[in-house]
Amino acid sequence: MNIREQQKSIIFYDTDVKVVLPSFKLIAMHRIFTVSFLFAALTSFGQSHTIDEYEVILEGYWNQTSPAQNTYYNALEDVNLTWNILELEGPSEWEFSFCFPNCYDIGVTEGDLSFTSGTEQYLNCHVYPNQTPGSGWAQMQIVTNELAVDTVTWLITIMAPLPVPEVETSVKIYPNPASSLIQVSVDHDFVNSSYYITDVKGNVVKEGMLSHAMNVLNADKLASGQYTIRIISEEAVITKSLVVTK
Repeated sequence: MNIREQQKSIIFYDTDVKVVLPSFKLIAMHRIFTVSFLFAALTSFGQSHTIDEYEVILEGYWNQTSPAQNTYYNALEDVNLTWNILELEGPSEWEFSFCFPNCYDIGVTEGDLSFTSGTEQYLNCHVYPNQTPGSGWAQMQIVTNELAVDTVTWLITIMAPLPVPEVETSVKIYPNPASSLIQVSVDHDFVNSSYYITDVKGNVVKEGMLSHAMNVLNADKLASGQYTIRIISEEAVITKSLVVTK
């Protein structure tokens, strides 16, 4: 190696090894290190938001009006975002709605939002099973600042409670046939239970809560015909026949 080559080289010494690197290679290594450091800094400190859960378990029962489950979107800086629903899967009877953070009507599947730094935003899915058990999912895509893309999926299971042997004295309905008023008496186990009256086609024509041991239901809007009244507590389902005559 001549004097000129020595001047363009830098010698690194270890205890046992001498490494000679030309100066242009050292410059290249420095540039690689600088770029790597900047990339790491951008990815570590440039995060605009977090989401608590990307897969949310949503479970409920077929007799509930709208089982729901939520996660949270956390804005780490001022953000603008769009959201839209990618997939809705489940029985055809199901309907869906979403809250982000305000609640939208059934059928709304997209929106534009702005959040300020340091805020926590409620992100929720409601499923309306309409008395139909089954399983499915809802998938939402969120695009933040036209850059970051997140997908949140609700995994949905709607269960039908297993009926227990009916106790004849638990529920009494009279008069039956009825014309305008229906009296429903229940024992303590069925106070605050839900009830559903369905016609012969299975359509729900009246529903509500049995808030007392003695309850009076208005049948004025029920046409003459045969109906089924289903009373559901946390542990049991009781079904009774009902006849309405005008």
